[in-house]
Amino acid sequence: MDFGLSFSYITEDEEWIKKILIAAVLLLTGIGGIVVAGWFAEIIRRVANDDASPLPDWTDFGGYAVEGLKIIGLSIVWSLPIILLVICNTVITFGGASFASGDAAEVMGTVILVSTLCIYALVFIYAILLILVLPASIAILATGGSFGDAIRQAFPTFRANIGGFLLAAIVGSLVVSVLSSVGVILCVVGTYLGMAFGYAVQGHLYGQAYKAAKAALPAG
Repeated sequence: MDFGLSFSYITEDEEWIKKILIAAVLLLTGIGGIVVAGWFAEIIRRVANDDASPLPDWTDFGGYAVEGLKIIGLSIVWSLPIILLVICNTVITFGGASFASGDAAEVMGTVILVSTLCIYALVFIYAILLILVLPASIAILATGGSFGDAIRQAFPTFRANIGGFLLAAIVGSLVVSVLSSVGVILCVVGTYLGMAFGYAVQGHLYGQAYKAAKAALPAG
């Protein structure tokens, strides 16, 4: 993983200020985050394919919006187990509390406590797994794979470059978090500028990790 390049490629682009600023403004609008997600996917694709200009321009808002919706949809699908577990815990908690009374209420309270601890332990374990595997899944979709490919091939791709995806997930998230926090110094706009720059760095790291994984996977 070339961490220095994930930063320097941005400022080497002659129009990097304009591109980052547009991404920041879109993030500021809220709904524009969908378009930025597609722009992020395009960075992954370009890095994975050794494109000479990894930082995309903003000439295809429509295309980025479509890709962004795909990325968001994929993330939701991967998050379904967590959503279902939380719903299950909510039903058990409120259902048990509603119907139990007297001595049964104490027993039910214990059951609810144990079930809550077990469910959230599963949520925690799955969330960690999701953080590690999702970059590989997103990269597959961003580079032209189908929705099904992004699900089926996520684990084999992740295993092909565990270290790379681990670093991409951790460092990428930290960069976005730190830069958006530092941006607070420049008030609200600075926060979104930091986020935009961070996403550009993160996209490059995802692309690097996927490129190495693809090279390590058997042909076909």
